[in-house]
Amino acid sequence: MKLSVLVLSIILVVNIYAQNSMYDDFGFGGPEVKFSKIAGEKAILIGGKGGKILSKNFAIGGAGYGLTSSINKLEDSAIGEDVSMGYGGVVGTYFLQPTPKIFLSSSILVGGGVLSYEGENDLDHDDDIFILEPSVEIQYQAFDFMSFGIGAGYRYVTGVDLKGISDSDLSAATVHLTILFGN
Repeated sequence: MKLSVLVLSIILVVNIYAQNSMYDDFGFGGPEVKFSKIAGEKAILIGGKGGKILSKNFAIGGAGYGLTSSINKLEDSAIGEDVSMGYGGVVGTYFLQPTPKIFLSSSILVGGGVLSYEGENDLDHDDDIFILEPSVEIQYQAFDFMSFGIGAGYRYVTGVDLKGISDSDLSAATVHLTILFGN
């Protein structure tokens, strides 16, 4: 299911770009994979980001991510199954272009998310969380319409209200890989 959502997202972004490539101010968007730790265990989050370039050095947009790996501590503390986490928000990006093919950027995501699980008697439990995630990235523009990026950041999480899980269990450094389409 999660893989099909990723594939559909990539197809959608490529299709949108193909339909709008005649416009210089289209913006950018694409899939992103984040590697991190949650509750001390390796975690993979898959999602995407996109935005609109507002000036020579500033863009604004949005991003969203979902946890794709199982985290035993989350499942054990929730006394349930099917633990999931997703978050998203508004992203502000400042970028520089030191060479025609290289971009350096600094971004901050401000948003929220949900930590949810299915407990006893098939009752769903949701826990709303606040996310603040600064990051830096370097991108290589391989083609006029596509660039590849690698970056690092830190996910600050507050508002966790789940027995056995704290804000610090969800807050951690991240490393991400990105493919962006657009200009």
